[in-house]
Amino acid sequence: MARTISRDALKQKISKLETAISKNRQQYDQLTKELKELLDKKKALQSEELMKAIAGSSHREMKSEI
Repeated sequence: MARTISRDALKQKISKLETAISKNRQQYDQLTKELKELLDKKKALQSEELMKAIAGSSHREMKSEI
């Protein structure tokens, strides 16, 4: 048979779960914000490295033409 539960106990469990979900949502939001920041930094570094490589390549081409 299904176990019966009082209305107050049910409300308490619902409230407890809602609080836990809210905390997890806040943690998820914070972690995704941090991840986005790190990925943006990684992309900036990659762009900088690419620009340096292109600049170095252009410089070498100019020297070889002389």
